Amino acid sequence: MKSTALKIPQPAENGTVSALVPGEYLYIYYLKGRADTYAADLGPDFVGNWEEADCSFLFFTAPAEETVQKFINSRPMLSLADIFDMPYREWQPMEGLPLEAGGFMIYPPWESPPVCQEITPLVLDPGLVFGSGFHATTHDCLEALSLICYNQKNIKTAIDIGTGSGVLAIAAALSGIDRVVGVDINFLAAQTARHNVSLNRVSDRVLIIKGSAREPAYRQADLMMANIHYDIMDQLVASPLFLKARWFILSGLLRTPADKIIKRLHNLSIDIIKIWHRNQIWFTVLGRQGG
Repeated sequence: MKSTALKIPQPAENGTVSALVPGEYLYIYYLKGRADTYAADLGPDFVGNWEEADCSFLFFTAPAEETVQKFINSRPMLSLADIFDMPYREWQPMEGLPLEAGGFMIYPPWESPPVCQEITPLVLDPGLVFGSGFHATTHDCLEALSLICYNQKNIKTAIDIGTGSGVLAIAAALSGIDRVVGVDINFLAAQTARHNVSLNRVSDRVLIIKGSAREPAYRQADLMMANIHYDIMDQLVASPLFLKARWFILSGLLRTPADKIIKRLHNLSIDIIKIWHRNQIWFTVLGRQGG
C-alpha cells in the first residue's frame, strides 16, 4: 500500500499545563455536569479539568471553595458533589521513575536525564492524566513500537488515538517517524500531551489535537496506535481508517474484549505479529494488513 502523507489540522484550542511535583498537594472538586473551563478565570492555583461521562473534576494546588462556588453559580447545570485533597504522589504515583520500557528511559522533568547511550531518554510530565508508563499496556505498547521501528524503516507517519500524556506519540517521533498525530477527546489530556511534546523537543514532528476516534479529522497513516477502551476500539477496527493503516498497535484490552478484537482481526485477514499479555489480564496486539 502506498503511504499517504498526513493531512494535519491546526489545533482548535490552545492552553498550557501547570507543572506539578511529587510533594505538592491537590485540591479536587468533583462536579456533576460537564464543566467548560477553557475561558473561565479560575485563578493561578487552577491546574486543570478532567471530564468523564457526565461529571468533571477541577484540580487546584490550593483550597478554592469560593472560586469553585462562584464558577458553579454562573453555570446552573453544574453542582458540587464532593471535595477531596491528597498529595500529588497519591494521584499520580511516580516513585518508580526513571522507568525503562521498549528501549526508552522515561524520567520526570524534576530529575536529570539518565546517561546511557543505548537507551533513548523520554522526559514525561504526566500531570493529571493517564500515561506515566507504569501501566502494563503503556509499557507493552512501547515494546511493540520499538520492535516495529527497529525492523521496518519505511514507516513515515503515525496516529496515536487516545494519546493521554502523549508518551506513545513522542516515542514514535523519537524512534524516527517523521510525522505523528496524537488525538485525545479530553482537552486536559491534549494540553498535557502538547506540554510533553515541547519538553522532548519534537514539536516539528508531533501535533496533538483534541478530537474523537469516532470522527477522525485526519487521513490514514502507516502506523496506527490505540491504547483505548474496548467500545471505542470495536468501532475503530470497523472503520475504513483502520483498514488503510499498514501497521497497528492495539492495547488497553482485558482478556475477553481482547479475544473479541483478535477474532475480528483474523476475520479481516490481518497478520498478527505478536501479542503481549500481563498475567492474562492486559493485552496488546501488534499486527499488519495482510498481503
